Amino acid sequence: MDRHHCDTRKIDPTRGTTLGDGSPNDQNRIEIGPTQLAMCEWEAADITLPNLVDMRSYRHRRLTQHIVDRGYAGLLMFDPLNIRYATDSTNMQLWNAHNPFRAVLLCA
Repeated sequence: MDRHHCDTRKIDPTRGTTLGDGSPNDQNRIEIGPTQLAMCEWEAADITLPNLVDMRSYRHRRLTQHIVDRGYAGLLMFDPLNIRYATDSTNMQLWNAHNPFRAVLLCA
């Protein structure tokens, strides 16, 4: 009773150590994904969630391999969709349209 719920609760910390997509449930993520209704519909249709940890690893390996294959030292990305693909970060394309501020450097 000496801890207030707002100090630890984010969305639903009772879901276990990992979320349905394989990413850690470390209470350090903004939940902007599908609703519970969508999850139930997908389960009924036998559609499984993608494993985000594996997806991120695959994308990183793929991009790094393409950099190495071309003999480049790195890849500098400014386009919001490329940044989203490479980092799985929140897509801020609309904000970036009038206030360009993001870039990612992926080294080989």
